[in-house]
Amino acid sequence: PLGRVTVTVPKAELKSGTLDPKTGLGTLSFERDGKTWSAMLAMSKVSHAFVLKFPENVGFSVVTTLVFAVPLALEIDSVLALWLKTPPTGTAMLCLYALAILVANSFTEGLRQAVYASGNLRRFTIWCDSLFLFVLPVAAILCVLGCGLWVAGAVYLGATAINVFLRVWFAREVIGTSVREWTWRLALPGLSLAIVTCAAGLLPRLWMDVSLQRVIVTTLFCDIIL
Repeated sequence: PLGRVTVTVPKAELKSGTLDPKTGLGTLSFERDGKTWSAMLAMSKVSHAFVLKFPENVGFSVVTTLVFAVPLALEIDSVLALWLKTPPTGTAMLCLYALAILVANSFTEGLRQAVYASGNLRRFTIWCDSLFLFVLPVAAILCVLGCGLWVAGAVYLGATAINVFLRVWFAREVIGTSVREWTWRLALPGLSLAIVTCAAGLLPRLWMDVSLQRVIVTTLFCDIIL
């Protein structure tokens, strides 16, 4: 009933367990020393983690992120005008960077959770999380050198891209994820879906001017694809 997982809990102490075939994650409950304990489970192979039947081979975290990230990115000027009336200079650009970072992270969210569930976190945390400690100092130095406000988002996006690569690398080392399968079953289909969704979201611009109505129609067009 637990699927293909390895646990070190004696069978006599095992109470219950579940494993979601879509995510590769689950929970385990066992009793020891008069207390009930719970633990997280991870499949030994998570190259199929967060895979949905539709859209085929595209991760759940990627799809749910694109649902609001793509229409928001396409209509960011209109949304900011409705929200702030007179947005500060550079706000739209920084928002686009933030959305790009969110989408990039979604491609490895399933791998991150699976690695966390494995409990082997030392090297993963040191390399992946410590990377962002350098974002603010590097961005500050570049701003002082006159690179402009955009550099803060660019540095953060670059660090996120490196972090995505490190997540995939450590997922291969820790839990046996196939980089090739991740690329073909998640990364490429996800990027293709993002491009098609962007193209669909641009269609309302052919006959509609900037307005709240266009924001709504753009969102509907994107959601139809997703």
